[in-house]
Amino acid sequence: MLGLVDQLAMKQGDIPLAHSYYRAALALYTDFGNKPLALHVQQKLAELGVD
Repeated sequence: MLGLVDQLAMKQGDIPLAHSYYRAALALYTDFGNKPLALHVQQKLAELGVD
């Protein structure tokens, strides 16, 4: 679900909201041990250029 709302926020140009959703997704994927999705989200965060 977070994968959809973060993309929607990006398409609407709401970078701070997208950033917060990506950070939440990263925390979940890391906690669940899903390294491929965690890496994907880290790349998306890097593309945002916010931190």
